[in-house]
This record gives sequence, structure tokens and C-alpha cells, in this order.
Amino acid sequence: MKKNFYINNMSSRTQRSGDARSSIGQRPRIGVRGDMRGFTLAEVLITLGIIGVVAALTMPALTASYQKKVLEVRIKKFVSVWKQAVALAQSDGLFDTTILKAGGNGGDIAEEFFNINFAPYMKVTETKKLSRGFSACFPDGSGVYVFPHFYTNFCVNCKDCKDETIHGRGNGKDIFSFYVTGSTEKYATTGLRTQYLRRCPNQKEYCTTLLEYDNWEIKDDYPW
Repeated sequence: MKKNFYINNMSSRTQRSGDARSSIGQRPRIGVRGDMRGFTLAEVLITLGIIGVVAALTMPALTASYQKKVLEVRIKKFVSVWKQAVALAQSDGLFDTTILKAGGNGGDIAEEFFNINFAPYMKVTETKKLSRGFSACFPDGSGVYVFPHFYTNFCVNCKDCKDETIHGRGNGKDIFSFYVTGSTEKYATTGLRTQYLRRCPNQKEYCTTLLEYDNWEIKDDYPW
């Protein structure tokens, strides 16, 4: 009896030892639900492709939305600062626009007019006299181009104000035309928005008027 118990006990130990040795160096086998298998290269490439397509579809809209918001903030700030400078210059007995009617070099006239009537009342980071006008940059990255007559252009990005080849009456996107007083072109005494909206695509100065009418916000129907 004791002999049989001893034999059975040793057999059980041997079996357990063998099972332990057979499991050494083997990875545990996990069922389907617990499969820890990594992604294949094909799966990774497909996922990256999907991400790329989604980014390509959404990025233009996000970029356009950001650009519109930057424009709204900067042009609204410019109008406020510019008109305040005009009011302060007038209260000090300045803002004599007769200099704009004088002959001579356009850059010299525009520079003198800006330095007398605007420079003392606003903060600028950079100025540049050009052949036909004068440019000044503001701390937020925007700028202004002063013509040697009654118009001035606001630039969302100041680098555009330093390039005379692109100036005219604005483009309705990142360059906007103002009177030197900070007011905008008016088409009719009624000030109908439909008139400004119709004229904006071909007469860019009315894009500024349209924005002013809409409180310097880019509406959905703005001809961006």
C-alpha cells in the first residue's frame, strides 16, 4: 500500500515537472479575445492614408476660418486706432491735408504726413519710405500704406504694405482701401448692403465698405 502511494506520488511530481519544463521558453497562448497581436504594415499604411485624406479635406476650411478671424480682429483694431489718431491730431490743431495736394516725391509727402498726424498717436514697429508712398507696421503684424493723396491701404500682413507693386484700391482679401481719415467709400446715401455686395468683386474699395456695414465681420455671403 505504501509502495503504491510512493510510486503514484513520484509519478505526479514527474508529470508536473515535465509540464513546467515544456512550458519554459514558450510564449503563452492567448485565446482569440485576448489576442495581443500588433498591427501589420498594411493596416498602419491604410490608417495613415485615411488620416491624410481627412486632413486634406478639413485643413483648407480650418485655414480659411483662421484667416478670416485674423482679418476681423486686425482690421477692427486698425480702424479704432487710426480714427483715434485722427481725432487726437485734430484736437491738437493738426491733420492738415493740404500737404497731400502738394507736388513732389510721393514717398516724401506720405512720410511727412504720417509723421505729423499719426506717428505721435500710435505705436509702430517699423516704417519704410517707398518711391510712391510710405508704409508702417503695427505690433500685431498688420500695417498701413499711405498714399501721397487722400487714400490709404490697410494690410492684414505688413509685408504687403512694403510692396508697392501690389497696391491699388485693395483686393478685398488682405489689403483694404480707406480714406486717409479712416472712413470708407460710400456708394449711395441709402447705404444699401446689396449695392456694396454687388460692387465688391469688381470695385475692391467697396469690400471695405461692406465690411464696415457688417461691423467688420466676414459674413457667409462675403465674396472672399
